[in-house]
Amino acid sequence: MLKAVIVDDEKLVSNFLKMQLEHSNLVNVVEEFIRPIDALNEIPVIKPDVAFLDIEMPGMNGIELGTKLLNKFPNLEIVYVTAYNQYAVEAFKLYAIHYILKPSDEEDVLEAIQRLIDKKSYQMMQSDNSLKIELLGHIKVFQNDKEIRLK
Repeated sequence: MLKAVIVDDEKLVSNFLKMQLEHSNLVNVVEEFIRPIDALNEIPVIKPDVAFLDIEMPGMNGIELGTKLLNKFPNLEIVYVTAYNQYAVEAFKLYAIHYILKPSDEEDVLEAIQRLIDKKSYQMMQSDNSLKIELLGHIKVFQNDKEIRLK
């Protein structure tokens, strides 16, 4: 199950998104933040897999928050959930995995979750399949730290 946080200054919107995410039975929303500065301080402790960020927020916008979070935690996935489509290019420059326009619908939320799951599955496959070749003396090939005999 994916561990998620939501950062949105509109509590009703945040609650609605939380309901949609948890309805999928694939995401556990562990925290909701109204103030971006609180999210910036707490996310290092929570260590979520994904952050669902609004863009237009007082004090610090979601693009700025996403930049700061990714500088500290490059493996954090970000999904932007906003009423403004003009920030999409900036969001994807930050490697956002998805961009949902408000009001979010179940199909958009499920698409974002599927992208997250697909990326995590791919990363796990890549990390499970390490290949190493030694060329000192005899040629040796190792897969997942186990020697493979060559014929």
